[in-house]
Amino acid sequence: MGEAHRTGEAHHMAKSPNWIMVISFRYNVIGRLQTNEMEKSYNKTANKVFAGAIQNANAALDDLKDLYIADDVFRNYFELKSFNTTNSQQKKIARYILYKIEAQLEDGIKTEYQIDEGTIEHILPENMDAHWNSLFNDEDHLRMVYMLGNLSLLEAKLNTRQAGQKPFADKKTVYHKSRYALSKLIGGEEWTIQMIKHRQATLAKTAAGIWKR
Repeated sequence: MGEAHRTGEAHHMAKSPNWIMVISFRYNVIGRLQTNEMEKSYNKTANKVFAGAIQNANAALDDLKDLYIADDVFRNYFELKSFNTTNSQQKKIARYILYKIEAQLEDGIKTEYQIDEGTIEHILPENMDAHWNSLFNDEDHLRMVYMLGNLSLLEAKLNTRQAGQKPFADKKTVYHKSRYALSKLIGGEEWTIQMIKHRQATLAKTAAGIWKR
């Protein structure tokens, strides 16, 4: 076996765990497809590796290609995703996604969500005051407040002291003080259901380029 071949194979082997993570993220976290089917495919491929029927990383990944959700399908699933941040596990996933997207934006902060002290900001607040109640009824609030398009990253002191339940015009002023590109890029005259959907569609396009084979 030539040195170039060995180097190339080592490179593909190093990429394998990352590619498997991408498959799992697309299939399970965003697609919410049946995990038992995914596990069956992983086990089937692992058995082939053990039996010697699959002898390199490329062949293993090719064996799993049917689990890879296509970009257009992934974006469609992503545009419908919400994460209830009152649930610790869902909040962790939301932070993971937001920080990954933040790192891809121009002037975005490139850091790990586990160590950074940024908080999740709900643009449409979790608890509405009279102003927000005049814009969103209870049903729409419940449907939209935990959508990814309604979530951003914000410094804790800005989130609790300056943003809170304030009207959107006041929140934008706070967002533009933030070090997070996700917040600095928030614009528009008012925050509506359509604005949340539009922002989520934009995030979906960025996400499709992050979690990609």
